[in-house]
Amino acid sequence: MLAQMIRAGRLDRSFYESLLFDNYATGNAVVIVIIAGLLPQVWLFSPVGAAFAILGSILRAGLVTAAVWAASVYILALREYVGAGA
Repeated sequence: MLAQMIRAGRLDRSFYESLLFDNYATGNAVVIVIIAGLLPQVWLFSPVGAAFAILGSILRAGLVTAAVWAASVYILALREYVGAGA
């Protein structure tokens, strides 16, 4: 299965043509999709994964705060300067 993953990653044309006749290709694809879906969940159970999750949450909160602040300043400045010129 690892060799198939490598050939798929290389976009080997003969590999994709051979998949038409492979009876196990669907099962292998299902296994890969399940593994890819579970890996992020396993990562969160490690201390490093938890630290990255906390850091990501803090960064997202900071970005949202900065976006709200920038939008507020823009609206207030627009209202002040456009209103003063009229």
